[in-house]
Amino acid sequence: MDERVRAGDADRACALADEGLRQAVSVMNAGGLLHFDAHFENVLTDGRRFYLTDFGQAVSSRFDLSEEERAFYRRHLTFDRTYTLTYMLNWLAGAFHGADWQGRRALVRGWAAGERPVGVPGGVAALLSRHSPLGAVLNDFYHELQSQSRKTPYPLEEIRQVAGRHSLPLE
Repeated sequence: MDERVRAGDADRACALADEGLRQAVSVMNAGGLLHFDAHFENVLTDGRRFYLTDFGQAVSSRFDLSEEERAFYRRHLTFDRTYTLTYMLNWLAGAFHGADWQGRRALVRGWAAGERPVGVPGGVAALLSRHSPLGAVLNDFYHELQSQSRKTPYPLEEIRQVAGRHSLPLE
């Protein structure tokens, strides 16, 4: 992704990444597997398809799970899709604006509130505008999880509400 963005092909690279990650996550999740760590360093591509690697944090519906673990699994069915979207938003905020974590969080929150992304190609701006409402929810969750309590619950209801309000697919 770095190379394509630096080469001026950001719109195409982002569209490919958005669709490729969506498809990879969809296929994996449909098979009952949740990855929980699907960031760019755990993705391989041949230029057409995306392949997820490093399944060290994965959980499967086929595992011998306790009732508590099954409930956790069900509650986190949207995690991989929202994580990949949010990771890409934050990566783009850093790549185009040099923003640190707090700056990225502020940029995503602003885009979610309707601010037009500036300093990025048109296709990237459209992607940022489209996905930032979910990204803002996830960034707030990560911030609270890291700075307040490791017991912060995954905001599934808020994710569903935001996705529904903005017609964003979670699968």
